[in-house]
Amino acid sequence: MHDEERQRPESAAPGTTGRGRAIVAVVAGVMLVALIAAGVVARRAAGRAAAEAPSTIPAVQTIDESGWRFTIHLPTGAEGLYRLSDDPDCRENLVHEERERAADMRTLLLARSGAGTVDALRAPYRRVTESLRRLGYL
Repeated sequence: MHDEERQRPESAAPGTTGRGRAIVAVVAGVMLVALIAAGVVARRAAGRAAAEAPSTIPAVQTIDESGWRFTIHLPTGAEGLYRLSDDPDCRENLVHEERERAADMRTLLLARSGAGTVDALRAPYRRVTESLRRLGYL
């Protein structure tokens, strides 16, 4: 056996020198630190996203009463009123034709939600609404 082969530990790859093993160890350490840092950054970003996301209140609030359906889309504030017997797929919005019925159903929906006002009900979606406004959708 040559002297070089006797000095190399069994765990070292053939042909690697002490300097080569040191470089491999440094690279592996840097990669480990990078992976740990990436995990920390990802957890922080996920936490921020969860904190900024709307609550678990569905974006569309709906109430069905006496053959009518009333809806409020919380991010935009858009309301809908539909006569279910004539329009079960809710395609013809009658909110402007049936203003009094819409107002009564809005009051009923707010009472059942416990929000008190439409603004209070929409509050969890305030950031979404602001984003839509900035983008020109509202």
